[in-house]
Amino acid sequence: MKRVICLLIGTAISVLVATGCSSPPPSALSNLLVLASVGAKGNFQVELVSGYPDNDYTNNTQTWCYNVTVLAEKGDLSHWCLDLCDEPKHEVLSFSGPAEKIEYTAPTWDDGVHGHIIKWDGTTLKPEESAIFCFTLENIWESTDVDWFAKDGVHWDDTGKVTGPSCMPFCVPPIADFNADKNEACADDEVVFTDASAPDDITTWSWSFPGGNPSSADTQGPHTVTYNIPGTYTVSLAVTNVCGSYTETKTDYITAEDCTPVLELTINSTDGGSVNIPGEGVFTYDEGTVVNLVAVADSGYQFVNWTGGVDTIANIDDAATTITMESDYSITANFEAIPVIPPVTVGWETYPINKLAILAPWITLFTVIMVGASLLALKRRKT
Repeated sequence: MKRVICLLIGTAISVLVATGCSSPPPSALSNLLVLASVGAKGNFQVELVSGYPDNDYTNNTQTWCYNVTVLAEKGDLSHWCLDLCDEPKHEVLSFSGPAEKIEYTAPTWDDGVHGHIIKWDGTTLKPEESAIFCFTLENIWESTDVDWFAKDGVHWDDTGKVTGPSCMPFCVPPIADFNADKNEACADDEVVFTDASAPDDITTWSWSFPGGNPSSADTQGPHTVTYNIPGTYTVSLAVTNVCGSYTETKTDYITAEDCTPVLELTINSTDGGSVNIPGEGVFTYDEGTVVNLVAVADSGYQFVNWTGGVDTIANIDDAATTITMESDYSITANFEAIPVIPPVTVGWETYPINKLAILAPWITLFTVIMVGASLLALKRRKT
C-alpha cells in the first residue's frame, strides 16, 4: 500500500484547515489520474533535487528533497501531495521547507490506496516561483516512480510522477572501517584494533595483520597485535552482510620502532698502556650487549686493573675481560711501571739482577769451596 505526502502552501489556508488537507473523493481522484495521463493543465512541476535521495548508511536514514515550481499564471499553489508507501509505514524523522506548519498525518479520505501525508502549511508560492521541500525517513528505501498531486487552493490542477521512496527497504551493503589505539609503537608493544564498520548487521569479519602477531583474526574484536620487528605495516579488514562485502585496506598504517635503549661506554687509560679493543673514546651499544675489553701495557709497564663503572666487568684485575652494558659506563685501564732491582756486585764484577740469577749456582759453589779451604788451612796451623 502507499501513503501520501501533502504539502500545503498559501492562499486557501482556511479551506485547508477546514478539510485537514482534504483531497477529492476516490472517484474524483481517479479522474485526475486519467487527466494526468493526457497532460492535465500543467500548472505545476515537481522535480527531485539533484543529489537525492541522500542515503546516510552510518545512521541508516534517507533524505528526499523536491523542487516545486508554479509554471502558469493561473493562481498560487496551495498544497501538493506525494503518494508514499502505506505498508510498511514510513517513519518520518524531520521536515524542512518554507512553511509555518509542517506535519505528518493521515488524510481525511480513505480510498484503500493512499495513506499518510506530510503537510506544508502557511507559505504562498506564486506563479513562476519555486521552493525546496525535504523530509528524512528512517531506514534506507529503494527508489520507484510515485504519484504527486497539486492544488491551487480550490481545484486539483495537476498530477504526475516523480522518483520517490518505495515500500521496499534498500539492502545496505557494509562499509568496512577500523581504528587503532596507536599508529606508532615500539617493537613488541601491543596495538589494539577496533572495528568501526557500518551498518550493525555485519555477519563476518576477516582481519589481516601481516608482520604482526597474530597475523589474522576472524571475529569482530577488538584485537591486540604485537609487531616484533621494526618497520611499517599494512592492515586490512573485510566484512560481509546479507547485501554484500567490503574490504578496507590502510597502507603503512602501523610503524613499529626499535626502542631498545642506546648506552654509552667511555674508555680511557693511564700512562704506560692503552686499550686496543674496542679502543678508547666513546662507544654506543644496545642494552645487554657484552663488550670485549683488551688492555695492552707499554714496554716497562704492566697492567694493574680497571676502575670506574666496573660493576659489570667480569674481572677488573684482568687486562683481557668483558663488560655487560646495563647502563652508561666510564672506565679506565690503569698501568704502572715495572719496579727496577739494583745490580749486584760479586767480587770485582757487577751483575744486573737477571745475570746474577744465572751465576747464582756458581757463586754458591765458589763460596763453599772458599769456606772449605779456609777451614782446612786453619786446621793445619793448629796441628
